[in-house]
Amino acid sequence: EGVILLSGDVHLGEVLRSPAGCLAPYPINEITSSGMTHSASASFPGIALELLKRFSPNPFSLGMHLDVNYGTVDFDWDGPSPVVTLSVRDREGRAALQRRVSIADLKFPEEGAQVDPQGDCTEEAQLPWWHRCRQLV
Repeated sequence: EGVILLSGDVHLGEVLRSPAGCLAPYPINEITSSGMTHSASASFPGIALELLKRFSPNPFSLGMHLDVNYGTVDFDWDGPSPVVTLSVRDREGRAALQRRVSIADLKFPEEGAQVDPQGDCTEEAQLPWWHRCRQLV
């Protein structure tokens, strides 16, 4: 329980969420951040990046941030329902992509509860080749 994945070294930033019932009985969240010294926008031709954004959307992603970035994971324990905020930030520190995750959502369902997938759960092997390297876990 309580898993949030942190990843990087792919020249872009993303915040991803696999719905409950796809990879685990509860939603799996991931933040990918890279890099502070390099970025996809400086490493690859603009047309290639536009094609990637338009024709290779990850069904679990909020979107891609292709410029220099860094990630933050902020915990707010106050209040009745603690939350974690996953952010990909630009060079000025502004949140380019952000998702708030309730700690209560990161738990296995009660015993006997049925978990039906709450979204697209297509396995990576079933996706077209241009999607495969960008699937959550």
